[in-house]
Amino acid sequence: MPAINSLYELIKQKSQELGRPLKVISDWDEVIQPVNPQVWYNLAKNKSWKVISYEDNFPFSSFEKWFEHFWKKARVEHFGKEGIRTKYTTIKEVEEYRNDKDKFEEFVRKPFFEILNDSQYYKKTPFLSFAADLTKCLKEGLISELNFITASQENDNRKAIQCKQYFPQAKIFIQDQKVSKFRWEFIRDNHFEFDVFIDDNPLAVKGAKNNFPVDKLYVMPNYLINEVIEGVYRISICPAELKTNDSTQIIQESNIEQKQIQLLKNNYDRK
Repeated sequence: MPAINSLYELIKQKSQELGRPLKVISDWDEVIQPVNPQVWYNLAKNKSWKVISYEDNFPFSSFEKWFEHFWKKARVEHFGKEGIRTKYTTIKEVEEYRNDKDKFEEFVRKPFFEILNDSQYYKKTPFLSFAADLTKCLKEGLISELNFITASQENDNRKAIQCKQYFPQAKIFIQDQKVSKFRWEFIRDNHFEFDVFIDDNPLAVKGAKNNFPVDKLYVMPNYLINEVIEGVYRISICPAELKTNDSTQIIQESNIEQKQIQLLKNNYDRK
């Protein structure tokens, strides 16, 4: 694929080529806001865990440096129909606990999900540069329709709140993660039209590429685990600041318009 420096550059180029704004479908976790690197960062920092072979003696001084390091070291733990799981193998204490089920549950898995399931997790988590690029594209009229698709537990509206606040022009479709369905099937069944599909999950991108016309663009963050997929744009991504539009007021959870939140029982390949 031709070298592209940013998601904004790609969308602008394709919009000019077609002579119209584009329709975009995007994942949320690891594309708009980080999950795995952020949770591991918080967990390791809180517990003063040590990172094996890290080039910086104090790896937690900068989340930006940690983010880049994380995705260079993350590996695929499981590859199956329901999606992929990654594991981060360079934290010394995690590796020591890995072979002890009880200790791993107590000292790693349980505190990991306590951080992730915090009601304020997404409010306290930085955005990524793809989010900033999409905001810029919307402002310049390069996108006519933006739909986010993400899996969460039923009644978990945390990402919907973020979407409403930072992307008021977009819609977010939150699917019940307990029901298994490939993402391309969800797109097909709900008759979504799109020009650009953005996701960090190789299975989701592969499924879409195999089942939709060849004129679509597929974009993935340049994480190491994504190198298994060919024919996609892998674009550099990093933490970024994202501000709400001056005319957009902060939305409280109780004020979210439910018509903007599509709680669907069909699930796709959850990461």
